[in-house]
Amino acid sequence: MPSPTWNPTDDPWIGRWSLVATLTTNIEADDHRLPTIKAMFKDFDTAYRGRNHQRFIQTGQRLRALIEVSTTR
Repeated sequence: MPSPTWNPTDDPWIGRWSLVATLTTNIEADDHRLPTIKAMFKDFDTAYRGRNHQRFIQTGQRLRALIEVSTTR
């Protein structure tokens, strides 16, 4: 159980996962990017479980780039 002074917003992982959720909100089952995004989720999970902040951030940057390139066309 967390200490009484612990604030969940102090955990950087919450913000990172929140951004991933925001970026993938409009992805549908028939989206051509879905296989790539699923592979990225495996990378996110591996990074999270290993507490590898840099790998998680790099995967997030790739995800953002994929979403931004696809939505600007």
